[in-house]
Amino acid sequence: MNVIAQLSLSQLKNNKKRTFWAAAAILLATALLTCVCSLAVSGYEMLTSFLGGDFGTYRSAYFSLLLIPAAVLGLIILLMAVIVISNVFRASAADRTAEFGMLKCVGATGAQIRKSILYEGAFLSCAAIPPGLLTGVLLTAAAIRLTNSY
Repeated sequence: MNVIAQLSLSQLKNNKKRTFWAAAAILLATALLTCVCSLAVSGYEMLTSFLGGDFGTYRSAYFSLLLIPAAVLGLIILLMAVIVISNVFRASAADRTAEFGMLKCVGATGAQIRKSILYEGAFLSCAAIPPGLLTGVLLTAAAIRLTNSY
């Protein structure tokens, strides 16, 4: 592992509270997006099984009933995730201004400093996205089981 990646990993370990909230935001956004997309696909499959593959003359209406709410919810979730995650990273960068200054003094370039922030994001994503996907699939299964009971 290179020095910049090690520095980023040490920052994540040192700032546990910020790391937790960033990982939680990524996990929650991933879970919700997975759930919305899975439920839209499940609804499409349900319509296909009830009405056949062509949906008859109302194909575009049924498709719009599935696509529009899923797209709106997905955009809302993405917007909220971007806001929360960018705020966490801005706070991280603001807290580390002195550290970045020291790194610049010893010869670090702006690209290396940007790379350290990107490594932080990559480490957080690798840790939070797989459990988020699993959580989303479990939420989808629970929602489908609940709706099938009605």
